[in-house]
Amino acid sequence: MIIRSAKPDDVERMHELFLSVSVSRDELGEKRIPKRGFFEYDLSLEEMLRRVNGSGYTLVMERGSRILAYLIANDFGFMERQNIKDSIFDVLPKPEPGVVYADQMFLDGGLPAFLAGRFVDVWDYLLRGEKVTGVITAIPQKPWTNVSSTRFALHRGFKRQDIVSTEDIEFGIFTKPYLEKDNPFEFQNSISI
Repeated sequence: MIIRSAKPDDVERMHELFLSVSVSRDELGEKRIPKRGFFEYDLSLEEMLRRVNGSGYTLVMERGSRILAYLIANDFGFMERQNIKDSIFDVLPKPEPGVVYADQMFLDGGLPAFLAGRFVDVWDYLLRGEKVTGVITAIPQKPWTNVSSTRFALHRGFKRQDIVSTEDIEFGIFTKPYLEKDNPFEFQNSISI
């Protein structure tokens, strides 16, 4: 098993995984509501490729040729320079340089918790080496709550900072500062839109 930077050749497999855990509004009426996934997130293969290309913060975990986890993240400047449109990113206030937007994280349902933690440990280590000052991510809360991602973010040191809405979906905004002596960072008291 290896953890490495994502390459353009990975994007097709990553997109298939993304689609496999996408949750639609129609599924909310079913008896078994999913606890994890991407809610009403329309993302084409080409758009995912744009987000992966040029990002130094996007990782995959694979065994053989099978991707077990991926994390797509970009600094705010990259998202703006590439003119990437994202309903959540577009409503967030633009923070100081050095802040990373964690867009997506996929973890295979059978992945042991310690390997998921190790995957994020590697990502944290990468961010610290790049002098990233903090991370912002958004997790669906209403009308469907991504229970797994919310719990995982809180256990990994993220703090629920605020709530934003796009259309009729409510997202919790979670932040994680990387505080060091020469790398001070403080999120605003409130991220209000």
